[in-house]
Parts: sequence; C-alpha cells; structure tokens
Amino acid sequence: MKKTLLVVVLVFNFVTTVAQVEVKLNPFGLLFGSPDLSGEYFVAPRFGTELTLSAEMGKYTTLSSDNFNPRKSGFGVMASGKYYFNPSEDKPCSGFYAGVYIRMKDFKVTDSNNDFDAFNRSIIGTGFLLGQKWVSSNGMMYELVGGLGRTLSEKNEFINNQGTVDTDDTKLGIDGILRFSIGYRF
Repeated sequence: MKKTLLVVVLVFNFVTTVAQVEVKLNPFGLLFGSPDLSGEYFVAPRFGTELTLSAEMGKYTTLSSDNFNPRKSGFGVMASGKYYFNPSEDKPCSGFYAGVYIRMKDFKVTDSNNDFDAFNRSIIGTGFLLGQKWVSSNGMMYELVGGLGRTLSEKNEFINNQGTVDTDDTKLGIDGILRFSIGYRF
C-alpha cells in the first residue's frame, strides 16, 4: 500500500509540473446518451496521459414503442496513455498517435412500463488506441480516436418484475471505442 501511494504521489507531482493541459468534450456522445469529458496532461512532447469521465443516460436503444421504452443510467471512467509519433515543435502532443487504455463502465437499464426485465451491466476492458489530433494556433483542438480491445471482466444481471436477479454468463469479450472530441489547450 505504501509503494502504491508513493507511486501515485510521484506521478501526480510530475504531471502537475507540466505546463500544458487539454480539456475535451465528445459532442456525438450527447446524441447517443453517452457524453464524456476528458482531460489530457502532457508528460513529454511525445507522451500524454488522459482521464475520461462519462455518463450513461437516456434511451438505451433507438427502438421504442408505447410498450417498450428502455432508459439507461450509469457512469464510466477511462485512463489512457498516448505516444505521438511526429508532433510539431510548437504543438507538443499533436498529430498521429497510438496508445493503450483501461476503462470501466457500469450502468442500469429500466423500462417505465415494466414490460421487460431490467438489467445491470458492468464492464472492465483494456485495449489499444489509434488517433489523430489537430491543434489550431488559438488553442482549439479536434481529435478522432478509435480503439479495440477485450473485456477483462463482464457482468450482466437481469432483474425481473418480482425483483429476482439472474446472472447471465454470456460474455462478448470485445471492447471498442470510437470518439470525436472538441476541446481547448491551456
């Protein structure tokens, strides 16, 4: 525990001494009920670390009818490290990059009409990222990133109208990310 605390303190001190930070928002996440807010810290001109917080809300599917209206609620957290292959000298951590991520999502789906079983879903996944970041001279930035990996832990619980919980052992095993972000570099 002491070693872990020491590593966290050292990393925090190192990261906070870096001059540039980006704050980003995924506008398309709002359309699909999964908005996220990210902050990226520039550890070096070619290396950045990112923390993303997301909310799961709204419709769970695009299909709905009078008797079927599933709604989701929950949250997610993702940490990633990115290596930029050829950043410009005046704009560190920009251009094409590759990275790794680990993330956790936990959400619940319910139906106001109670016509189907509600369910809880928890996922922990890890994988690889590829992306491109464009930075303007005024500090605005745009980023497109995709990633693919696997789930390390996947838990699905179905809850019927009587409150009985049934755990489903069906696991997809694949984790994917696709995100377009708009942000500002400080």
